[in-house]
Amino acid sequence: MSRSPLDGVRLVALDLDGTLLPSHKRVSDRARRVVRNLADAGITTTLATGRGWNSTAGYAAELAIDAPLVTFEGAL
Repeated sequence: MSRSPLDGVRLVALDLDGTLLPSHKRVSDRARRVVRNLADAGITTTLATGRGWNSTAGYAAELAIDAPLVTFEGAL
């Protein structure tokens, strides 16, 4: 049986701008699938960004992320 590159991974933290969000700042269907697949694999996903809480929380809700968020470059 081949091992998955995600074997042993328990948490994935994703940045927003330039990583999860392209220049138009909308969550893509692909991003939604990736986050859903991570959740289905039992991997907690969160967002870690320099953005403020309200903006980040909106994207987290859109992606069905319910883990704690890292915002304001770690200050909140």
